[in-house]
Amino acid sequence: MGVIEGDFYVRPQRTACQVGQPSMLAAGNEGKVVHEFFIEPAGKVDALLEAEVNGEDRKPEFKDIAPGETAEPDWKKEGG
Repeated sequence: MGVIEGDFYVRPQRTACQVGQPSMLAAGNEGKVVHEFFIEPAGKVDALLEAEVNGEDRKPEFKDIAPGETAEPDWKKEGG
């Protein structure tokens, strides 16, 4: 699963994830300036999606993605 950011756009790559299974989300920056990317629950603004990976709470936020770089933290969607 992935998303590409540019200086004035975000281009998601469609995919499906299974609840409770680890998923990798890659956020790439093909723009000319540093970008950040956050995952929020549907209908929320400025509220990060809660995630758990290997028993540790994680927040799916990607900060300071430099031009030409890709961030790939692990996270897991909870629920059923």
